[in-house]
Amino acid sequence: MNPRRASVLAWTAALWMAGCSAPPSQTALWQQLRDLQAAKNDLETKAQRLEEENRQLFEQCSALSSINPAVRLSALDRMMQIRLAKGTGLTDENRDGQPETLRVHLEPIDQAGDVVKVPGQVHVSLWHLDVSAQEHLLGEWTVKAEELKTKWGRSLMGAYYRLMWNVEAILPEKADELTVKVEFTDYLTGKVLRTQKPLRIR
Repeated sequence: MNPRRASVLAWTAALWMAGCSAPPSQTALWQQLRDLQAAKNDLETKAQRLEEENRQLFEQCSALSSINPAVRLSALDRMMQIRLAKGTGLTDENRDGQPETLRVHLEPIDQAGDVVKVPGQVHVSLWHLDVSAQEHLLGEWTVKAEELKTKWGRSLMGAYYRLMWNVEAILPEKADELTVKVEFTDYLTGKVLRTQKPLRIR
């Protein structure tokens, strides 16, 4: 090969390699451009998601505004009463021969007589109704709506809120003439419903 031609080829290869390997400052700029493009894509995706959510909310508001509020309320399943279902009582969960657990199975009943899951708050109190008792109110508990919604369960006997407390430390020596009282605040209507039931040892 001609020495002159070989020299030209060598210089050409050197220049080509120099172009392929950019200096560090230029590499950093390319990385910044890639990061900015990724951030731009992420913002566009979030903007599209928010636009879709806004569209759905607008449709919901439009639909609700076209319905008379009184008609909407009358169409809801409204609670008419609460009932303490079978299974409510004092139980011996640890099998030591002494009851230590208070079980409350609470059924909200609507205007059609059906058991329905309704958001609300429950207040439960345990009473000793023996006239000779020194303390009549033995204990009380409140279950907030966020916790209550996790207590809904179903069995062969039906559906109800299943609530349990260990009451061993507050039970009298003779666990008789005990009554549980329940107060339910309906979060849909604000109605407060009450019921009570003598307890049996199960």
